Parts: sequence; C-alpha cells; structure tokens
Amino acid sequence: VLHFVADGEFSAIMTMAVMSQSLAMLLLLLQSLTSGSASGISARALGLEALALCCRLSSTLWLDGYLPADASGDWVFQATDICTLLLVLGLLAHVLVV
Repeated sequence: VLHFVADGEFSAIMTMAVMSQSLAMLLLLLQSLTSGSASGISARALGLEALALCCRLSSTLWLDGYLPADASGDWVFQATDICTLLLVLGLLAHVLVV
C-alpha cells in the first residue's frame, strides 16, 4: 500500500493501521471458529468496536474527515474499514451463539 497506492507518502500509515486492525479481527475470528469456543471474547467490546467503526465510516464514506491525504484515502481506507466491520459483526454473532 505504501508504495503501490500511496506513492510512499507518510499518511499511508493510517491505511496500514486500519489493515492491521482488520487482520487482527480476522485472526480472532479464525481462532474462535477453529477452536469452537469464544471464551475470553467480550460481546460488549465487540459491540463498541462495531459502533466505533460505524462512526468512523459515517465520517469517511461521504465526508472527507479522518482520511489519509494520499491516494489510499480514495477507496482503500474505506474498503478495509467495511471489511473490518463485517468481520466484527461476524465475530459478534459467533460470540453470542457459542
């Protein structure tokens, strides 16, 4: 992302941080699915994470607030946030069912 989309600009660090957050949620979901247990995962914390992602997406999808100044703020940042939100909602559903 840093070199291909953002041309090496420093503001791509925000996009890479969002990608790291998405990877963390993916790994947590995979670990929960493979072990068959969701012990230790708080449904309230996941709910707050989903709320925070919704608030951030409401600011970045139709407004220019909280966006990187480089090209990664055009669509990569928002697409990664949407994927993270879907992962969090899937994980929340898994935690509440198991």
